Amino acid sequence: TSGASSMNVSLTGAAALTGIEILTGVMRPMADVFDALVSQPQVGSYLRSCVTTQRLTHAYLFSGPAGCGKQQAACSLAQALLYGLAPETESARAQSEMIVRKSHPDVHWLTPEGAAGYVVDQVRQIIADFSVAPFSAPRKVYVISQADKLGASCANALLKALEEPPATVTFILLAKSAESVLTTIRSRCQVVEFARVPEDVQARMLAADLDVSPEKARVALDVCNGSVERARAYLDSSEMGQIRQCAVSVMGKLVASDDLACLELAKELFESTKGPIQAIEKQLEEELAQDAEFLQKSAVKTIETRNKRSVGQAKLMLFGIATGAIRSWLHDAMLVSVGENTLVNEDVARDVVAASGAGVSRICRALERVDAADQAISYNVSPQLCFEALLFEIREVLYA
Repeated sequence: TSGASSMNVSLTGAAALTGIEILTGVMRPMADVFDALVSQPQVGSYLRSCVTTQRLTHAYLFSGPAGCGKQQAACSLAQALLYGLAPETESARAQSEMIVRKSHPDVHWLTPEGAAGYVVDQVRQIIADFSVAPFSAPRKVYVISQADKLGASCANALLKALEEPPATVTFILLAKSAESVLTTIRSRCQVVEFARVPEDVQARMLAADLDVSPEKARVALDVCNGSVERARAYLDSSEMGQIRQCAVSVMGKLVASDDLACLELAKELFESTKGPIQAIEKQLEEELAQDAEFLQKSAVKTIETRNKRSVGQAKLMLFGIATGAIRSWLHDAMLVSVGENTLVNEDVARDVVAASGAGVSRICRALERVDAADQAISYNVSPQLCFEALLFEIREVLYA
């Protein structure tokens, strides 16, 4: 209930996320929207109870590690708040599916736009949007991902909104842990804790849900740094799989590459991300065209602006798949160097074994270079230049 922000609801689960990845646009048959939370059944039961009994608060903080199902839970709660547990009319189902695709004008998904986290303008836009009535739903929902990246200035700007929100507004904040969120923000939210889902369980459930082998699911999770949402998109997209294939191929060729060949490999890796980016742009355009008949012109403009941001975020995700594949390859090399035989990247085991001779210390230094490349890309440094520097540095560290 309102005023319950000081309570912690500790909830557990044991399976992996089986929600719908927004980039696929695939929607399950509409039933109870919380049925999708098979990875966190107690979370689903709790949120279902909140909705059915109308014991709702204005702000929730979903806390838990990557891959535990926070995004899916936010999506399900938004669907339930706007259209009930099981939308019955064709129009309500269509609108609910827009929430799944993150194209609904009254459900706002926010991610940090600054290299170091959220920028104040993002919070000011939220506050300015309060005065605008919902476009097509009875209320608005703001989902704030990576809430631990709300710095002091952003938190101060958001405090008043959390203290005195309009009756038609609900906040859902997502973070890896409640403790990582500023106390002033955390104290104004109902905390819902998500349990960690073991990686092998994630892989098995993801494999069963998407009808792929557990080995492929494990590769997807590793490449996507444990994010089930991204892993689902990866497995559903042949283009994203090609990024990984290119990355591990590049790592295998690096040992015998001179400077010119190294530059060519970096270009090849960068080019591998272009196809998926174009596919995402096309998908967003098609979804907007499909939903336009339900929307006012102002809502269409809002979604167009949001889609531009989505493309920018998708680019970062795809560059992250490239570096994630390199990181996974190096992790395997480290495992071999300490005598482990179970690898994620079994299809390139020969190259991995060859690199393992560099030893743990040098492989660790190479992994540090991957982290530095990720950070540089997040600061809007040219991805191709980052890939060039990364490959030169890894070659130097591993094979000097």
